[in-house]
Amino acid sequence: MEIKTIYTDWKNSESYGTRSSCHSICRNGKSVFRTYAEFIGKISHEVIINYCNQTDKMYGYITLFPLMTLSAIARKYFRREMSEPEKVQFEEIIRSIFKLDTLFIKSKHLIFNFTCAVQNKDFIVQCINSVAKEFEHPKSEIEICEIWLDEEIFVE
Repeated sequence: MEIKTIYTDWKNSESYGTRSSCHSICRNGKSVFRTYAEFIGKISHEVIINYCNQTDKMYGYITLFPLMTLSAIARKYFRREMSEPEKVQFEEIIRSIFKLDTLFIKSKHLIFNFTCAVQNKDFIVQCINSVAKEFEHPKSEIEICEIWLDEEIFVE
């Protein structure tokens, strides 16, 4: 599995949301998740808000599969520095997303699109890279995992 870290604006990933071979994972809230769900998936604003509220209450993630290959992670992991227990929780969320994709969604690409005001950038990238290694072929057919972060926020 190849993992690319791409520093770009989220609009370039718009085509991924329409392909069944891609599973997009976003930060929960009025960001890329809402845009994909509402405008690409044609899911009502009320349903999206309900999903977002549930995700934030349980500090986990949600998926809209089988309606569309879109998942969202609770906002708290992106808004401030994570404590050690939160880092463990986040890693379990990432592992659960890989398991979900491997067993049910079976996409060829995982797109982690966190183009928002994200804290913990280095940890997030390291965590996704680490968990991805656990799911290498032949366990998974996932070929590429891309991590999108906003270039205006993070500069190398």
